[in-house]
Amino acid sequence: MLVAGLGAIGQFGAFFARLRGAQVWGMDPVASRREVAIGLSGAFPLDPAEDIAARIEAEDRKSTRLNSSHVALS
Repeated sequence: MLVAGLGAIGQFGAFFARLRGAQVWGMDPVASRREVAIGLSGAFPLDPAEDIAARIEAEDRKSTRLNSSHVALS
């Protein structure tokens, strides 16, 4: 889930989305808000000034590598 804007309402949404099991991406131009989101909800921080598509693809590749190294349980 992408939360665009990490003010009070965005932080609240990110927190509860994470509690429900969602993978949360938090985007805000203010670095301190992104840092709060990391601490509260474990959101992956996004700066709107960066290449967001490349960042998401890089994180997705990293996540896929981690998940493929796990042995399936039956």
